[in-house]
Amino acid sequence: MIGYSDKHAGIGMFRIDRVQQVPKILNMSAVKPPEDFNISYYLNTLFRMYDGERKKVKLLCDNEVIDSIISTFGDEIDIEKHSETDSFVTLEVVVNHIFLNWLFGYNGKVIIHEPKEVREMFLELITNCYTKQTNMLLNLQK
Repeated sequence: MIGYSDKHAGIGMFRIDRVQQVPKILNMSAVKPPEDFNISYYLNTLFRMYDGERKKVKLLCDNEVIDSIISTFGDEIDIEKHSETDSFVTLEVVVNHIFLNWLFGYNGKVIIHEPKEVREMFLELITNCYTKQTNMLLNLQK
């Protein structure tokens, strides 16, 4: 559900299962959305209900996952052929741990081309996971 949050002073996504009381349904908006608010843009850049700073990200994708990328972000993303097997996909997305975990799920078929700081965030996530997993296994063997 999309609505206005007094707590965050802005538009946000709310999980229906976490609504604590039945909201009053109005025939009109209680708080008018900002004039520049575009619901399609908002929904296509939001990642799995997690809001945050949106960034333009360029991904290098194996062509066999392009349909999945379009299903996730909509068909208004920029797709540019790179080779017979890969394409660049440029999109705006909320960059957070959920987005990075989603990328990880493609097992190397989606690579962050730019920006560099997002690529470094991803590499740090992978490194931290590997280090923690390795340390845990070593401690269990003692």
